[in-house]
Amino acid sequence: MATPKFCKIILDPNADTMRIPPEFMKKHGQNLPSPVFLKAPFGTAMEVQLVQSNGTTMFQRGWIEFKKRYSIAFGHFLVFEYNGKSGFNVAIYDKSGVEIKYSSCDDYNRAKCKPENRGVNYRTEIDTTLIEESSSGESSDENQCSDYIVATKRTVASKTSMAYQKALDFVSGHHAPNNPFFIRLMGKSYISGMFILHLPMAFAKRTLPCKGANSIIMVKDGKRWPVRCYLGNEHADLNRGWKEFVQDNGLKLGDSCVFEVANRSNKLVWNVVIFRSD
Repeated sequence: MATPKFCKIILDPNADTMRIPPEFMKKHGQNLPSPVFLKAPFGTAMEVQLVQSNGTTMFQRGWIEFKKRYSIAFGHFLVFEYNGKSGFNVAIYDKSGVEIKYSSCDDYNRAKCKPENRGVNYRTEIDTTLIEESSSGESSDENQCSDYIVATKRTVASKTSMAYQKALDFVSGHHAPNNPFFIRLMGKSYISGMFILHLPMAFAKRTLPCKGANSIIMVKDGKRWPVRCYLGNEHADLNRGWKEFVQDNGLKLGDSCVFEVANRSNKLVWNVVIFRSD
């Protein structure tokens, strides 16, 4: 029987969570413990906590440390192979589709991996297609996986990164925001299904006045949308009202949005700028 796998393209090495594809969780989630252990070749297993948010499962505490340990950067492609016990073996590929050189974890100093203060510039990540066992039960070999990685990076990352780069250029140029902001690249779960957008926790804690439900106003081109934002202990989400914003503005997979607090004296009004992927 094939070993279950899923993949991720990293578009934000600073993101504090990583979403596990729902398709994977439906098939194998009942067996996943928390914490799980992530192990790259020649490395020591690293502990990462799983958190649940509105039916979504994410890596959280320990995920930033894992990324720092292996210098995971923009465009890196990760293959997670479930070991059937307590976690995943992780293969890491650079932007060219070549597997990185792994160093021994004996040299790893955990103290160096404390999350740093990143100010108000928050980015995002997207999901990629799930790699799973075939219907015949046969697994892909390494060459097939490499072909998949290169093809996926060309077709997915190239399109989505253009919109994301436009957003980065916007916030780093003469339109640089003066107030707290973050960027989100529209993944499938953000624009369909339950229509839930996950917020960076650092941004949410800085701008939302209280835990639980908060009512915010999103403003685009002078039009306003009321949206409910929920702040929990370990996650923050836009939910009620977000679907209407998505549909009214025709947001599609790969589009990128800049969300900026409109006024420091009223952090519950956010201006939104959209950058299209096509």
